[in-house]
Amino acid sequence: MSRLFNTLVFSDVIVSATTQGIATDPKFDELLASADALGLHIVLDQWTGTTPTVTVALDHSSDRKNWIAKNATVIPSTAPAGSGTTTAFGSDSGSTPTLGFARLRILLFGTGTLSVRAQLYACGRSV
Repeated sequence: MSRLFNTLVFSDVIVSATTQGIATDPKFDELLASADALGLHIVLDQWTGTTPTVTVALDHSSDRKNWIAKNATVIPSTAPAGSGTTTAFGSDSGSTPTLGFARLRILLFGTGTLSVRAQLYACGRSV
């Protein structure tokens, strides 16, 4: 398995619950789909709200209009670890082939005034 890329695909503050999620920039759609397998690392800090959690999902599409979930929990539900930085890891093995375009969605859940600063890194590998 060789590495194709390792890049920061999202860096921003997410404010309020995101039942649909905040998607990565479309400029990464082709890059994310080019990998047979993805390794993901999310760095989260500056949490606010009551019982906040973050989940990362992977979607794919053939036309960039109609997206379907490929892996709803590439990074499963992650909660803050104290007041510092929280990190979580996940992967998509590529056992199901990816369509021509792929995106990651970061979902924030909880109650109260929610926010979190998120940085999401993706490492793509060929099999």
